[in-house]
Amino acid sequence: MDASVSEVVQLHRSHESGGCVVRGRIFAEFSYWNLHLPTPEVVRKGDGFRRWYESLERWIKRQYHRIGLAEYVGPGAAAYAAAGGKLLQG
Repeated sequence: MDASVSEVVQLHRSHESGGCVVRGRIFAEFSYWNLHLPTPEVVRKGDGFRRWYESLERWIKRQYHRIGLAEYVGPGAAAYAAAGGKLLQG
């Protein structure tokens, strides 16, 4: 499967590394270049896919705590950090 062409949400889970928690993320692409046409063009993915992804974003923003410009932390990671644990960007 080609994630750049398919309607796919990529999930990179947070994980432990060296006694620290490294952040995860979700990500999706909403358009791609179709290079198989005589004249390559940008193709938009479905509006339903975009709405579904945006609903995931809204859920995360409601359930998690904002810690940066576009970063959110779940309750377990927040408790870990409050107890002195380190949170790292991936």
